[in-house]
Amino acid sequence: MESVHLFGLDHFLQPVEPGCITPAGQTAEAEMKAALAATLTEIVSRHHVDLIAEEAHPTERYLGMVLAEQSGLPHIDITMPLEERARCGIPSDYQEDADTRTRAYHEFEQYMFAQTAARNAPVCLVMCGRVHLLGLEQLFVKARVNVFVYDLFRYEWYRGIPLEDAVNIVGYDRDRLPEGNR
Repeated sequence: MESVHLFGLDHFLQPVEPGCITPAGQTAEAEMKAALAATLTEIVSRHHVDLIAEEAHPTERYLGMVLAEQSGLPHIDITMPLEERARCGIPSDYQEDADTRTRAYHEFEQYMFAQTAARNAPVCLVMCGRVHLLGLEQLFVKARVNVFVYDLFRYEWYRGIPLEDAVNIVGYDRDRLPEGNR
Protein backbone atom coordinates (compact mmCIF):
# COMPACT_ATOMS: atom_id res chain seq x y z
CA MET A 1 0.00 0.00 0.00
CA GLU A 2 1.41 3.36 -1.04
CA SER A 3 -1.12 5.78 0.40
CA VAL A 4 -4.35 5.96 2.32
CA HIS A 5 -6.87 8.78 2.40
CA LEU A 6 -8.65 8.69 5.78
CA PHE A 7 -11.99 10.48 5.77
CA GLY A 8 -13.48 10.97 9.22
CA LEU A 9 -17.22 11.38 9.05
CA ASP A 10 -20.44 11.19 11.00
CA HIS A 11 -22.21 7.90 10.31
CA PHE A 12 -25.47 9.83 9.99
CA LEU A 13 -24.44 10.86 6.47
CA GLN A 14 -23.59 7.37 5.19
CA PRO A 15 -26.96 5.62 4.71
CA VAL A 16 -28.51 6.06 1.28
CA GLU A 17 -31.96 6.15 2.88
CA PRO A 18 -32.91 9.43 4.60
CA GLY A 19 -32.93 9.60 8.38
CA CYS A 20 -34.77 12.88 8.82
CA ILE A 21 -38.55 13.09 8.99
CA THR A 22 -39.45 16.70 8.15
CA PRO A 23 -39.18 18.14 4.64
CA ALA A 24 -36.65 20.73 5.88
CA GLY A 25 -34.63 18.02 7.64
CA GLN A 26 -34.67 15.79 4.59
CA THR A 27 -33.54 18.69 2.41
CA ALA A 28 -30.67 19.59 4.75
CA GLU A 29 -29.66 15.94 5.01
CA ALA A 30 -29.76 15.47 1.22
CA GLU A 31 -27.65 18.60 0.69
CA MET A 32 -24.98 17.42 3.13
CA LYS A 33 -24.98 13.89 1.67
CA ALA A 34 -24.60 15.30 -1.84
CA ALA A 35 -21.70 17.51 -0.73
CA LEU A 36 -20.04 14.55 1.00
CA ALA A 37 -20.49 12.39 -2.10
CA ALA A 38 -18.96 15.12 -4.28
CA THR A 39 -16.04 15.54 -1.87
CA LEU A 40 -15.35 11.79 -1.78
CA THR A 41 -15.72 11.49 -5.56
CA GLU A 42 -13.11 14.20 -5.98
CA ILE A 43 -10.71 12.38 -3.64
CA VAL A 44 -11.23 9.11 -5.53
CA SER A 45 -10.69 10.76 -8.90
CA ARG A 46 -7.83 13.10 -8.00
CA HIS A 47 -5.80 10.46 -6.15
CA HIS A 48 -6.60 7.43 -8.34
CA VAL A 49 -8.05 5.42 -5.46
CA ASP A 50 -7.99 1.64 -5.97
CA LEU A 51 -10.13 0.54 -2.99
CA ILE A 52 -12.88 2.04 -0.85
CA ALA A 53 -12.87 0.69 2.71
CA GLU A 54 -15.83 1.82 4.76
CA GLU A 55 -16.90 1.53 8.35
CA ALA A 56 -20.45 0.69 7.36
CA HIS A 57 -23.50 -1.24 8.49
CA PRO A 58 -24.08 -4.90 7.62
CA THR A 59 -27.71 -4.50 6.52
CA GLU A 60 -27.93 -0.95 5.11
CA ARG A 61 -26.79 0.49 1.79
CA TYR A 62 -24.12 3.10 2.50
CA LEU A 63 -22.48 5.89 0.53
CA GLY A 64 -19.09 4.18 0.15
CA MET A 65 -20.67 1.17 -1.53
CA VAL A 66 -22.54 3.42 -3.96
CA LEU A 67 -19.40 5.44 -4.68
CA ALA A 68 -17.44 2.23 -5.32
CA GLU A 69 -20.10 0.96 -7.73
CA GLN A 70 -20.19 4.28 -9.60
CA SER A 71 -16.38 4.34 -9.83
CA GLY A 72 -15.96 0.67 -10.69
CA LEU A 73 -13.88 0.08 -7.56
CA PRO A 74 -13.85 -2.70 -4.99
CA HIS A 75 -15.51 -1.92 -1.66
CA ILE A 76 -14.99 -3.56 1.71
CA ASP A 77 -16.84 -3.10 4.97
CA ILE A 78 -14.24 -2.68 7.70
CA THR A 79 -16.66 -2.64 10.62
CA MET A 80 -15.70 -5.24 13.20
CA PRO A 81 -18.44 -7.93 13.19
CA LEU A 82 -20.31 -8.64 16.41
CA GLU A 83 -18.79 -12.13 16.64
CA GLU A 84 -15.28 -10.66 16.48
CA ARG A 85 -16.20 -8.06 19.08
CA ALA A 86 -17.38 -10.81 21.41
CA ARG A 87 -14.16 -12.76 20.80
CA CYS A 88 -12.19 -9.63 21.80
CA GLY A 89 -14.30 -9.20 24.94
CA ILE A 90 -16.04 -6.03 23.76
CA PRO A 91 -19.48 -5.80 25.39
CA SER A 92 -22.50 -4.54 23.45
CA ASP A 93 -22.74 -1.56 25.82
CA TYR A 94 -19.07 -0.58 25.31
CA GLN A 95 -19.96 3.11 24.98
CA GLU A 96 -21.32 3.33 28.52
CA ASP A 97 -17.88 3.28 30.20
CA ALA A 98 -15.00 5.53 29.06
CA ASP A 99 -12.30 2.90 29.60
CA THR A 100 -14.28 0.20 27.81
CA ARG A 101 -15.06 2.59 24.95
CA THR A 102 -11.36 3.50 24.60
CA ARG A 103 -10.38 -0.17 24.51
CA ALA A 104 -13.16 -0.96 22.02
CA TYR A 105 -12.11 1.86 19.71
CA HIS A 106 -8.52 0.61 19.82
CA GLU A 107 -9.69 -2.90 18.82
CA PHE A 108 -11.95 -1.48 16.09
CA GLU A 109 -9.06 0.53 14.65
CA GLN A 110 -6.74 -2.48 14.66
CA TYR A 111 -9.42 -4.45 12.82
CA MET A 112 -10.06 -1.66 10.28
CA PHE A 113 -6.34 -1.32 9.62
CA ALA A 114 -5.84 -5.07 9.20
CA GLN A 115 -8.80 -5.46 6.84
CA THR A 116 -7.63 -2.56 4.68
CA ALA A 117 -3.96 -3.56 4.65
CA ALA A 118 -4.84 -7.16 3.75
CA ARG A 119 -6.25 -5.99 0.41
CA ASN A 120 -2.84 -4.52 -0.52
CA ALA A 121 -4.36 -1.89 -2.83
CA PRO A 122 -1.88 0.84 -3.76
CA VAL A 123 -4.22 3.76 -2.91
CA CYS A 124 -7.13 3.42 -0.50
CA LEU A 125 -9.95 5.63 0.69
CA VAL A 126 -10.94 4.72 4.24
CA MET A 127 -14.26 6.13 5.43
CA CYS A 128 -14.62 5.92 9.19
CA GLY A 129 -16.10 7.70 12.17
CA ARG A 130 -14.15 10.85 13.08
CA VAL A 131 -13.25 9.32 16.42
CA HIS A 132 -10.99 6.80 14.64
CA LEU A 133 -8.91 9.25 12.60
CA LEU A 134 -5.96 9.59 14.98
CA GLY A 135 -5.75 5.89 15.81
CA LEU A 136 -5.90 4.82 12.17
CA GLU A 137 -3.47 7.51 11.12
CA GLN A 138 -0.94 6.23 13.65
CA LEU A 139 -1.36 2.62 12.48
CA PHE A 140 -0.88 3.48 8.81
CA VAL A 141 2.09 5.76 9.52
CA LYS A 142 3.69 2.98 11.57
CA ALA A 143 3.21 0.71 8.53
CA ARG A 144 5.06 3.33 6.42
CA VAL A 145 2.03 4.29 4.37
CA ASN A 146 1.58 7.88 3.18
CA VAL A 147 -1.48 9.16 5.05
CA PHE A 148 -3.80 12.00 4.09
CA VAL A 149 -6.45 12.95 6.66
CA TYR A 150 -9.79 14.61 5.96
CA ASP A 151 -12.11 15.61 8.81
CA LEU A 152 -15.78 16.24 8.10
CA PHE A 153 -15.78 19.14 10.56
CA ARG A 154 -13.39 21.08 8.30
CA TYR A 155 -15.97 21.37 5.52
CA GLU A 156 -18.29 24.38 5.55
CA TRP A 157 -21.17 22.39 4.07
CA TYR A 158 -21.35 20.14 7.14
CA ARG A 159 -23.78 21.68 9.62
CA GLY A 160 -24.40 18.66 11.83
CA ILE A 161 -27.32 16.32 12.29
CA PRO A 162 -30.59 18.18 11.84
CA LEU A 163 -32.56 18.28 15.07
CA GLU A 164 -36.25 18.24 14.23
CA ASP A 165 -39.50 18.91 15.99
CA ALA A 166 -42.74 17.73 14.40
CA VAL A 167 -42.53 20.19 11.49
CA ASN A 168 -39.10 21.78 11.11
CA ILE A 169 -35.39 21.89 11.97
CA VAL A 170 -34.80 23.38 15.43
CA GLY A 171 -31.00 23.17 15.33
CA TYR A 172 -28.05 20.97 14.42
CA ASP A 173 -26.07 18.52 16.54
CA ARG A 174 -22.34 18.41 15.87
CA ASP A 175 -21.36 16.99 19.24
CA ARG A 176 -22.75 13.46 19.39
CA LEU A 177 -20.40 10.50 19.35
CA PRO A 178 -19.60 9.66 15.73
CA GLU A 179 -20.13 5.96 16.42
CA GLY A 180 -23.85 6.54 16.74
CA ASN A 181 -25.42 3.50 18.35
CA ARG A 182 -23.07 0.81 17.11
